[in-house]
Amino acid sequence: MQADAVAWVHRQYGDQVQFVGITNYPDVDEVNNVIARTQMNFPHVFDDGPGAFAYFGVTSHPTTIYIAPDGTQKRVPGTQSPEAILEAVEGLVSARS
Repeated sequence: MQADAVAWVHRQYGDQVQFVGITNYPDVDEVNNVIARTQMNFPHVFDDGPGAFAYFGVTSHPTTIYIAPDGTQKRVPGTQSPEAILEAVEGLVSARS
């Protein structure tokens, strides 16, 4: 599950990279259960309209958006492996240096 992979990487780099979860899944209780189970201790936005999804150009779920220190964005639609997420986040950390 994508949430498990994101939570795993967040535990390693959450003090160096800001994570934000955005979902439009209608069952808020189920989303909160996933957040609690995976210990994704970072901000989450529940988007029940075109707000954040439209702003970031998200057209499928899940989509991961990596925003570099210079503001450039990389969108990756679909589920990613923990290794792919880790590699992308490590790239963001090294770009800050």
